[in-house]
Amino acid sequence: ANPTTGANFLMAMITLLVSRLRATNKIVGALAEAGRLVSSAQDLPSLTHNLFELIAREITGADSIILALYNWFSDEFNVVESMGGDSQRALPMALDASNQMVFRLTRSAEPILINRKPFSETGEAAPLDGLFSEAHSLLAAPFWYGNSLFGFVVLMNFNQAGAFTQQQLVLLDGLCHLVAPAMETFRTRSDEAVSARR
Repeated sequence: ANPTTGANFLMAMITLLVSRLRATNKIVGALAEAGRLVSSAQDLPSLTHNLFELIAREITGADSIILALYNWFSDEFNVVESMGGDSQRALPMALDASNQMVFRLTRSAEPILINRKPFSETGEAAPLDGLFSEAHSLLAAPFWYGNSLFGFVVLMNFNQAGAFTQQQLVLLDGLCHLVAPAMETFRTRSDEAVSARR
């Protein structure tokens, strides 16, 4: 009945489909590259370093990123890769299980996406503590394999609410799930090497 309205509606639908296809292609491309990283990695440090660079490149919007791995001896999560941090916000070197974000990732094994003003500005009770409660936007995902949490990645933006998208959450969660089995393999090899030296 109204060709102009119909054409506008059709164009809006095509634009939406194209944007979703682009987002899906980006996710698939990043996961394929992560698969190549896993297959070519010689050890855990090279794997985590290359994964960190991939995350920093593919997931935009962060002004600080940390990648932490569980230390079986100290029972804490050591930050092995980081980017950002400024004179007002020093990034942590390690986090223990009492940290609210670590506890949340450990308990639920689910990624976290927060896009809002920091809770210190709203006066509400913060679901996270310390540095993480100061971020306007936060995206985090754990490295889970079986019943073991090997570590996690956290991306933060301290100046902009809404810096991260649901698609980025899906991508980060997919990368962490893809890499976690390789982390288990490297940990097992390391444990076997220590046992062989005894």
